[in-house]
Amino acid sequence: MAWTKAKTVIVTAVIVGMATLSVVQHQAEVKLHEQNQTLQQQQSSLAGQIQQLQRERNDTKNQLVSFSAEKSGQSSTELLSLRAEVTRLRAIQLKSSNENANDPFTQSVLALASRAAELNQHLQQMPDKQIPELQLLDANDWLAAAKDAKFDTDADTRKALQKLRSVAKGKVPMGSALSAYVNANNGQLPTDLSQLKPYFGESSQGDLGLEDATFNSIVARYTLLHTGNANEFPSGTWFVVEKAPVDKDYDSREKFGLGTSESFSTGIGEAGDPDDKSY
Repeated sequence: MAWTKAKTVIVTAVIVGMATLSVVQHQAEVKLHEQNQTLQQQQSSLAGQIQQLQRERNDTKNQLVSFSAEKSGQSSTELLSLRAEVTRLRAIQLKSSNENANDPFTQSVLALASRAAELNQHLQQMPDKQIPELQLLDANDWLAAAKDAKFDTDADTRKALQKLRSVAKGKVPMGSALSAYVNANNGQLPTDLSQLKPYFGESSQGDLGLEDATFNSIVARYTLLHTGNANEFPSGTWFVVEKAPVDKDYDSREKFGLGTSESFSTGIGEAGDPDDKSY
């Protein structure tokens, strides 16, 4: 009988223990289920935000592609605005999808993108400070130009825009195109800068894929100083020069030789002035 009672006690203890374990397990499962639902809701919300941003980005990119496909008659200012908007949406997407949106690296990237957008806003407010070469800039160029930009005073803003224009003019492959043309034409220089268009793709910038209207608006800002055979001119001769600075107080002008280029300070005088010894 004592053994029977002992077995009864043991069995009861086991049953109670199993029941307790079952209750604890059930509570744990309920808690895990609730946590899983919460995580799924958060993921669903975040996924929705990301999809919305992706749709906005794609819509903007489509507008940009559509705009680029159009011929003349459209404003280059709109193109610049669309590119700035793409950069802004990418920054927002990065912030929304990055788990470590508050880490120093992400914050610095977002701050730089914001500064680039501010630079573009100032540019839109000063259309007289725009040049067609700005269409050659990509997102990295905008970020580089905005890195140290200041907008506290009018002078600060003009200096920031000067830097942006300088980066843009540095992407014009005039010197390499001129050299390629001369090599392909037995040393003969072009008689008009429009003849360089086929050679703008043969440069360190790669194939720029410029439309005629864009190319013409760019080369219209430059003057061809000499024609004839390039071999008849001394080494170091400059053959193409920027006509005039956009901002005479801060801009330099660009001049190009065969495969070379250089910036130089100047007044508002006409490019190619025979008295100008820079050529």
